Amino acid sequence: MQGSITRSETDPKSEPVPTATEQSSERRQRRRVNVNCLALADVPTVLRPSFYFRHLQDFKHYDLFQNATNVFSVLDSLHGYVEQWLQSNVPDIGIQAKTSVKTCKVGEVTLTCPDPSVANACTILNYDTTTTRRLCLDAGVRILGGILDVTDGSIFLGKNVVVEPNVCIKGYCGDSLCGYKSHFANQVSTANLALFASTKSLFVTVNDVEYDTGRRKVGVVLGDFSQLGCNVATDPCTLVGVHTSVYPLTRVNKGVYGPNEIVKNKPLEHGVIERAKVRGADATTE
Repeated sequence: MQGSITRSETDPKSEPVPTATEQSSERRQRRRVNVNCLALADVPTVLRPSFYFRHLQDFKHYDLFQNATNVFSVLDSLHGYVEQWLQSNVPDIGIQAKTSVKTCKVGEVTLTCPDPSVANACTILNYDTTTTRRLCLDAGVRILGGILDVTDGSIFLGKNVVVEPNVCIKGYCGDSLCGYKSHFANQVSTANLALFASTKSLFVTVNDVEYDTGRRKVGVVLGDFSQLGCNVATDPCTLVGVHTSVYPLTRVNKGVYGPNEIVKNKPLEHGVIERAKVRGADATTE
């Protein structure tokens, strides 16, 4: 059920580390199940959305989770949900924005915004001459400078978003779900694609059963009140339960972690991840 942990060979209580051949043989012997073919009652608790997200009723986009039996089905429906939500909630009426490329023919950009002057401080680009893109700015958006390139698709900035000048976000959070008051520290990297291109679907092991996610890409599922410290790197399909903190510079293997845990690398022992339960009643307070 938990993420893989390699114990130190210098620890007298540790078991021998299995060879790559032994690990491969063990994986072949495990039963494989497509999690998307299971009813909610048959899905392991640690793969259900409710294991990671305890405040869904208060979430503006609760409908995204309403019929989901597992966290991977939420990711599957995300693109379609966002398209439908934008179509239903963003007004069709807009004005033509001024693009900043004057030396060649560029595509049009439609600006939808309560106050169009908000976009005056940014550079707007659309190199696609065949498609009109949209720049949708919700109430309270502030743009202090920067470049908004809609060449590959329209951009929506939600309520009270602030875009500062010369912003460079040195992190990545693709194909991921982040819970209430979860936290990504500086330069966290969440890998979402397996290293080998031949991998057609990612698997996660729970109680010696391998569950097929049905997806080539899964980043991190980060539960409510959980956080990843600075420069943490997670494998594809890393699932972190509620109230769980990963120490800075930790490399986290794929699998299930938490709830109520501290996860960190032990720097003096090669390949070891130390995990400890969080003490005190406050750790489980929602």
